[in-house]
Amino acid sequence: NKKLYIESGSWSINKNLIIPAGFRVIAEKGTRINIMNSAKIISYSPFEFTGSQEKPIILYSGDAKGQGLVLMKTGSTSFFSNVVFDNLAPPSQSGWELSGAVTFYESPLEMSNCSFINSRSEDALNVIHSDFNITDTVFTNNCSDAFDSDFSNGVIKNTSYENSGNDAIDVSGSEVLLQNISVKSAGDKGVSVGEESNVTVTGIVITSTKTALASKDNSKLMGEDITIISANIGIATYKKKPEFGPANAILKRLSIQKVIKPFLVEKKSRLVLDGETVKHNATNVGDLL
Repeated sequence: NKKLYIESGSWSINKNLIIPAGFRVIAEKGTRINIMNSAKIISYSPFEFTGSQEKPIILYSGDAKGQGLVLMKTGSTSFFSNVVFDNLAPPSQSGWELSGAVTFYESPLEMSNCSFINSRSEDALNVIHSDFNITDTVFTNNCSDAFDSDFSNGVIKNTSYENSGNDAIDVSGSEVLLQNISVKSAGDKGVSVGEESNVTVTGIVITSTKTALASKDNSKLMGEDITIISANIGIATYKKKPEFGPANAILKRLSIQKVIKPFLVEKKSRLVLDGETVKHNATNVGDLL
C-alpha cells in the first residue's frame, strides 16, 4: 500500500535520511527519533505522525549537532498530532541552507497539540507555498522566529508563543487567520505582517515585546479583541521595502497597557481603531524599528 512505518521505540539517525515520493510515512505513538551528527530528514512523501498525550512522538537532537526536517512537494496533506520538535537546526549542505528547523515546501499540513522548543534556527517552523491548519500548539524558547509563513494560506488557533528570540509570528505574502493567540516575551515583534499579506486576528494577548503588531508593505491587518501589555511600540503601519507600498491596520476592541509608544503610523499608511483613523505621526518607521 506504499506505506512506510516507523515502529514505536527510540531510534538514532546519524546520516541523511531521504524518502522519495509516492509513499506515506507513518510513525507510531511513543516513537523517539534522535537526529545526530549533522544528519537531516528530507521527504518527498507526506507524514502521518500521530502520538498521544501520554506517548508523544519526539524528534530531537541529543548531541545538538543534528539538523531538522523538510517536507517538499509531498502532493497530499501531512498530519501531525502530539509531536514534539526539540533542539533542531535548519537543514544545510554544500552551500545551501533552509531557514526553518522544520520546513514544509509545497506540502500542506494539519497540525494539533504539537510543541516546537529550543530551535536553533532562524524559524522554528517555516511554511512555504503551502496550505496549513495549526491548532493547540506551543512554541517555546526558540532562538529566532517561532513561526514563519511565506506565500501560504492557513489558520492558527489556540496557539501560544513564549520566549521567541525574534518574531513570534512572521507572515509574508500570505493569507492567515489567527484566533485565540498568546504571545509572551518576543525579542522583536509579536505579529509581523508584510509583503502584501492579509491577516485577520480574533483574540490575541501580546506581553513583553518590542513591537506588538506591525503591518507593512501593502499588507492589511484586521483584528478585534486585542490586548497589548508591556511593549516599546504597540502598533506600527509603514512601508519597509521600496518595491511595496504603504500598509493598513483596522482594529476593534483594543486594550493597551504599559506601552511606551502606542502607535507609529507613517504617512500614506493607515491605522483605524474602532472606526476612528489615527493621524500619521512618524517617518522612516522601518529604519526606526
